[in-house]
Amino acid sequence: MITRISEIYPGDERFRIGCFTDLTPIIASIKKIGLVHPLVLTVRDGKKVIVCGWKRFFACEKLSLMDVPAVILSEPDDLKVFNLAVFENASFRKFDALEKAEIISKWNRLKVEENRIIRELMPLLGIPPTREYYDLFISISDLDTDIKREMAHNPVDLKVLADYLVLDLPSRKQIMPFLLSLSRNKQKELLVNLLEVTLREDITPDKLLSSDDI
Repeated sequence: MITRISEIYPGDERFRIGCFTDLTPIIASIKKIGLVHPLVLTVRDGKKVIVCGWKRFFACEKLSLMDVPAVILSEPDDLKVFNLAVFENASFRKFDALEKAEIISKWNRLKVEENRIIRELMPLLGIPPTREYYDLFISISDLDTDIKREMAHNPVDLKVLADYLVLDLPSRKQIMPFLLSLSRNKQKELLVNLLEVTLREDITPDKLLSSDDI
């Protein structure tokens, strides 16, 4: 069916997976051939909310389109609808670490038992089914929005992230620009050296990183 863009409410992000994406390619595609794949919507609290097709929606908004093709789901169970969004996306692309963290966090918020997430659902995302990885991805989902935005454009290795998450918030913000400018091997080396120096000198990482020597 055809749906007015103005009838869609993007403020409800309960089914959203990725947040920091470049719309340039999809805008170019829509300009050239139109919107081929319809949005998938459902109704919550009397509003049409997006299940699949967030990038398509925002691209159409940028292009000032008035109407879009859409499929409206009648499923009332949020978990079933969210899983549809997850596996529909998984059918044609791979999730990055931030997206996997968001998926796991939302499963958690949808009251899926932690053991079920670890045992059944994490392997579907290509994540080892262990408590350590579960805790790691929950921690990634809790990162500051600005940090996640930077990581979306400059991916950081998972092993590096595990060490990075040991740091407090001020230290994370200080060190992120350094990490993003380095190769993965150098990222690991930097974190190891940073933690060694802070322990030896009895100084917090953020103070060390803001010193004149650095």
